[in-house]
Amino acid sequence: MATKNTAGAPAPADALYEEIKVKLLEEAKAEAEKIIADAKAEAKAEAEKVLSEASKAEKPYQETPEEIAKANEKVKIRLFKDKDKYNMDVLVILNGESWLIKRGVEVEVPRKVANVIACSDAQTSLAADVIEAYKEDYEKKKDQLV
Repeated sequence: MATKNTAGAPAPADALYEEIKVKLLEEAKAEAEKIIADAKAEAKAEAEKVLSEASKAEKPYQETPEEIAKANEKVKIRLFKDKDKYNMDVLVILNGESWLIKRGVEVEVPRKVANVIACSDAQTSLAADVIEAYKEDYEKKKDQLV
């Protein structure tokens, strides 16, 4: 009677299977390494492109020391005061600094603060003009709305 060899020597089919498995794993590993290398090269090229474009981009505006000195130069202002709407002090906050300005009294403030107040007054005046124009337009057209 014939007996099977079970002493630990692999059968010829198992050895072939192992050989194919090792070969496929090596090929997959080589392909994965190639993909990773290609991705790294592509990422490096893209990063260099972005850095190149960023260096060509316009630099943000930087104030000169003269401009900073002029902005911090003290100027005198006097804010309108009445008994109605304009009787409270004005708080100006600019770039993390704040000033509380008393109305009806001449005070010295940095030019940049005076500019903020002037721009605010101009915007308030412009808004009032726009509101008035809309009111007039409404008054002209209100009869057509009914």
